Amino acid sequence: MSLGAWRCHGATNREMVEKLAEARIIKSPQVKEAFLKVDRSNFLVVDTSTTSRRDTVAEAPYMDAPQPIGCGQTISAPHMHAYALEEILPTLIKFSTSDDSAAGEGTRTSPTSTNNNKEGELRILDVGCGSGYLTTVLGRMVDRSITNKGRGPIPPLHPGSVYGIEVVDALVTLSRNNILKENKDLFDSDTVTVIKADGWKGLPKYAPYHAIHVGAAAETCPMDLMMQLHPNGGIMVIPVGPNGGMQDLYRIERIRDNEVYEETDFDVLALLGVRYVPLVHSDL
Repeated sequence: MSLGAWRCHGATNREMVEKLAEARIIKSPQVKEAFLKVDRSNFLVVDTSTTSRRDTVAEAPYMDAPQPIGCGQTISAPHMHAYALEEILPTLIKFSTSDDSAAGEGTRTSPTSTNNNKEGELRILDVGCGSGYLTTVLGRMVDRSITNKGRGPIPPLHPGSVYGIEVVDALVTLSRNNILKENKDLFDSDTVTVIKADGWKGLPKYAPYHAIHVGAAAETCPMDLMMQLHPNGGIMVIPVGPNGGMQDLYRIERIRDNEVYEETDFDVLALLGVRYVPLVHSDL
C-alpha cells in the first residue's frame, strides 16, 4: 500500500480522486474514470447510533477514512476501495479481451443459476454493499446504459451486471436510495441490482462471477463464495480475520472447474494487513 494511504483527502470528489492517483493508489485510467463518475458524498449518512462525534455529510465526504453508515457498519476509506478495484481490474480486462467470451463458453454454472446475462457480459458480485458506493463505481465500469453520464462501459471492458448484496434491510434501502440520487440509469439499464442476501452464501442465482468484492471481514474464507467464482480465473478480493484481531486482505483466484470444493482449485494470496467490520452471519 502506498505511503499516501489515509492522506488522500479532498475538498471535492475530483480532488480526492486526483490525490489517490498522485499517491499511485489509483493506477489505471479505468479506475480513475469510474471514481470520477460517482460522487462519494451521495453515499455518506448521519450515524445516529454515535454520540461521541458528529458524522455528517457536510463534514467529511471526501476524507480518506472509513465513515459510519448506521447499523454498526461503515463505508470503507477511499484508498481501500481504490486498492480493491485495481486488484479486480486486470481480471475484468482479461475476460473482456480474451478470445473466449466473458461468459466462459462451456463452463459449469451453479445448478440454481438463472443467469440471464448476454453472451460476453461481465458479472460482478459486491458482498456487503453497505451504502451502495462501490457497487455504483463497479456499475460505471461495466455500464450498459447509454446516457449523458454513462455512455456504456469504460474501454476495454465489456458491459455487464453488478449485484450488490446486503443482509441488513435498512442498508438495502439505503443503498438503493443512494444510487437513485444521481445514478438511476444504472438501475434502468439493469447494470446494477441491489438484493437482500446473506454475504456468506453469496448469490448463486447469477453465478459464476468474474469478480467478487467483499466489504467486510470473514473469519475464514467462505467456500460458498469461492465456488461462485468463474472457474477460468475469476477472482475475489476479501478481508479475512477475526473481529478486532489481525486481518489480511486476500486475492483468491479460481483456477479450475470442479463440482465440489477443492483447496487446490484456488490460488490464495495475502495482499496486506487491514481492519474491517465483520461479515454478518444470518439465517437467510
